[in-house]
Amino acid sequence: LEHPTFFEFLFGMGMLAFSQAEAEYVILETGLGGRLDATSATEDPEVCVITSIGLDHMEYLGDTVEQIAGEKAGIIRPGVPVFYAQSAEESDRVIEKTAAQQGSSCKKIGKDAYEILGIEDKHIAFSCTNAYYGTTTWKLNNIGSYQPGNALLAMEVMQYLFREKGHVDRWRKALAQVKWQGRMEEILPSVYVDGAHNVSAIDAFVKSVPETAEGNIFLFSAVKDKEYEEMIAHLCDSVPAEFYVVTLIDGERATDAELLGKLFEKYTDRPVVVIESVQKALEYVLEHQEKRTVYCLGSLYLTGMVKETIERMRKEKADESRRRKN
Repeated sequence: LEHPTFFEFLFGMGMLAFSQAEAEYVILETGLGGRLDATSATEDPEVCVITSIGLDHMEYLGDTVEQIAGEKAGIIRPGVPVFYAQSAEESDRVIEKTAAQQGSSCKKIGKDAYEILGIEDKHIAFSCTNAYYGTTTWKLNNIGSYQPGNALLAMEVMQYLFREKGHVDRWRKALAQVKWQGRMEEILPSVYVDGAHNVSAIDAFVKSVPETAEGNIFLFSAVKDKEYEEMIAHLCDSVPAEFYVVTLIDGERATDAELLGKLFEKYTDRPVVVIESVQKALEYVLEHQEKRTVYCLGSLYLTGMVKETIERMRKEKADESRRRKN
């Protein structure tokens, strides 16, 4: 046998740790796809859950949503209930068909299953159309318009697993406290990082950007194996911007910043600034922020680097302050 991959090695370690801890429930998220993923080595799951499906990792999973859905639906096991988030009709059909073939019940969480009531104080409020949840108003500590759908999917699974009544109030309090790093996460006043790194994620992102009178600034980077030109075109076409800053993330997979800059110039008439250093690019947008909102997106690697840079800048500022006092 070949040596386990990094993910497989960590997965094995995790399963051993869960076993030793005698965990009652374990949530296993696939690393890539589902059908051939290491997590599919587990037997007799309680429930199978499939979140929204878009075009990503196409070199491994296929270049159509049907093919990708087929790989994702590979986690479905005979007789095990399936819960999934409504995506495209093509992918929905694949999931429904696979569940039927496996003799599994299948519940779709449709986009009409909830209503977004508004965004206030950087929280998004929504209600559910299912009578089970009554007239409860749910709040999430996030402004991503896609998060209510994710939350409701999780709630439906929890409702299936824990059928007792009287827990809605506990769920409401728990959801209001959830913080999801890298998804419309505010890391400084009016500075957000979002890990949108494919076309469907960019689409979800642009639907979550509120209208602001002061304008937006975008800091962007991407890796080579993503559909970055389509991502850029959609971003430029969908959200108004004062200007764009393009930077270079670490690693061999990074897309050349000059190339990304030329693509932005192709799709927008707004100013485009190319600064290869992430720290200098971040300093530039902060210096020019004024009352504008800054969004850093295009890669999870960029999200991590921006957050690390800010922590480093904070530490340097604190060290300098201590030196002056001494």
